[in-house]
Amino acid sequence: MRNLLREFSIQLTLCGVLGLPLSVIAQTAKPAGQTDWDRTIELAKKEGKVVVSLPASTELRAGIERLFEKRFGIDVEPIVGRASSVVRKMIDESKAGVRYVDLHMGGSESVVTGMLPEGVIEPLEPHMLLPEVKDPKQWWGGHIWVDNPKKFAYATLAYQSESLWFNSQLMKAADVRSFDDLLDEKLKGKIGILDPRTPGSGASMWSYLREVKGEDYLRKLVGQKLALSRDQRVLAEILAKGKIALVLGLTYYSYAPFIKAGLPVEPLPVPKEGVYVSGGSGHLVVLKRIRRMPTLRDYFSTGS
Repeated sequence: MRNLLREFSIQLTLCGVLGLPLSVIAQTAKPAGQTDWDRTIELAKKEGKVVVSLPASTELRAGIERLFEKRFGIDVEPIVGRASSVVRKMIDESKAGVRYVDLHMGGSESVVTGMLPEGVIEPLEPHMLLPEVKDPKQWWGGHIWVDNPKKFAYATLAYQSESLWFNSQLMKAADVRSFDDLLDEKLKGKIGILDPRTPGSGASMWSYLREVKGEDYLRKLVGQKLALSRDQRVLAEILAKGKIALVLGLTYYSYAPFIKAGLPVEPLPVPKEGVYVSGGSGHLVVLKRIRRMPTLRDYFSTGS
């Protein structure tokens, strides 16, 4: 079951990033003969469900339901929540000898600094079934791994992150052409940031600023009386409502509901120092194979 969704996730994500037609999936998902892929689909249909931890993206959930469930006739149970709490729950369950979640897709930091040291994920490459997926030469840039051993955490995408957003009623895009402009007195008390002390894009932005601007810059930035929050929804909302003028460390899906509602939130143009390249919440890991938590389906299927 995990093989099936993992294989499909890699193909679907990479096709989307590279602009390949979805017919590529159809072609590669129908190998001739009784292959490992065929057997995996058969076994997955018998089990009937896969549990996957996903980022809080309605578009991603809808895509899985529309493409994966429709194509293979297998239910996907999404587990959605803040990375810190979801990852902690998976680690605790694994240490208790229980695996409920099959796959996790999320940010790199929570995987590399949280799940990997705890030994709760297993190498991913053995789960790559189709030759056209397994062979890195088939993909532009090859396979991208974010862990040092290069076998546990697979980056299904890479992009220049839009993690600087502003309220267009309170400031203009031209007001911030460089990160140095964030130190302007007129922005004091008007800048928010996703708490960099927890895994996520706030920590990534903080690390990038330390790299390109130095620690003295960060001290001055803190002196701007930053609005800190670990709740992405809260930060996005107070920006949309005009309580602050600019937010660091939130990506598009945090603002999507407000953009659709016509509120004045816009991505800031890339500052002259540039921004980092990110895999976002597209990092894929497989939870270790241990005893799985029983569900009602299990009890009823045994006739008990």
